[in-house]
Amino acid sequence: MNEHEIIEYIFQKKYKSLSNKVYNWLRINQRFMSFISEYRDKIRRVIREQNNIYQIEDRIIELEVAHLLLLNTRFDIEYEKDKKNGKSQDLFVTFENIHKFFIEIKHVRMNEYEILFDKFIEEISSEIKSLPFKIYFSIESNFYNYDRHLLERINSNKANIVEFIKKTISDKYNSLTPGELNEYQILGFENEINLLLSKPEYDTDIINPTVLVPNRRISYTQKEFRKFGDIIFEKIEQIKENNANLILIYSDSTTHFKVDLFRAVNNIRKAIDHNDMDFFKKKKTTISSFVNKYKFLSGIIIISKLKFPSKHENLLWLNDYFDTRFIRIPNSALEYLQSMKYL
Repeated sequence: MNEHEIIEYIFQKKYKSLSNKVYNWLRINQRFMSFISEYRDKIRRVIREQNNIYQIEDRIIELEVAHLLLLNTRFDIEYEKDKKNGKSQDLFVTFENIHKFFIEIKHVRMNEYEILFDKFIEEISSEIKSLPFKIYFSIESNFYNYDRHLLERINSNKANIVEFIKKTISDKYNSLTPGELNEYQILGFENEINLLLSKPEYDTDIINPTVLVPNRRISYTQKEFRKFGDIIFEKIEQIKENNANLILIYSDSTTHFKVDLFRAVNNIRKAIDHNDMDFFKKKKTTISSFVNKYKFLSGIIIISKLKFPSKHENLLWLNDYFDTRFIRIPNSALEYLQSMKYL
């Protein structure tokens, strides 16, 4: 089967934008083509079992991770190996024909407010780009609760905000240090929204002001770490015991920060160390049941869609509870995983 036939077979002429992604990966990655050909029946069934477009997007991300890994000839992959009782690990990875480990993948999406806020930034960007400066810019929110009224005020004051941004870029450009992120309170929205400016640190092709998308605080509730905690508990249930396991989190949310992962992990560690049975009871498990699987978790990697325009590495957290009787995932494999880019 060629690329077109495989795509038609798996997607049944549905989900055009998502199937086009997979088609493009097939065209540029022969090893991924071989992988999809081998597992096409299983992938087709998985796609058909999903209830909505969001669930299908999650399964496409699993294929994206497979594509990224197979770009490196040191990796070989099996899809949903040893499925039992309706559950299996997403990917079984062999590195350099020796080292074997499982990867569980989780997708964290943007919330409604982030989407609306980013839409506003996109709308004003065409006007800002008329300036003759090589600079990155964006807007961040300082408040912690969802506030549709602020969005309405921002939209109704769009012209004033655009003029403020243009003037600030013109006035401050020469004094900015390349690579540094600078914040300015926006006139009329002091202590509510800030302007972010950054001169490129490295050589870049940008000619005019370009939208910057760092990990920024938008509608941040201070409770985002709980999401990472929930992910860990969810994926621990799918851990393959007596093997090395890795959780890979694909995030396109601006309100889930790397610091939240460490806070979630520290909360779990504290509950284990203090024998906090109530903590685990709320998660519908026990300390012993959790720890018996947790010790086979090698680590967690976060691949974020939102990257600061400079050198970037994905976050890697290594689990010091990992059972040392099992071989850890080699550093060279982890280094490649840290370098993978969200497509």
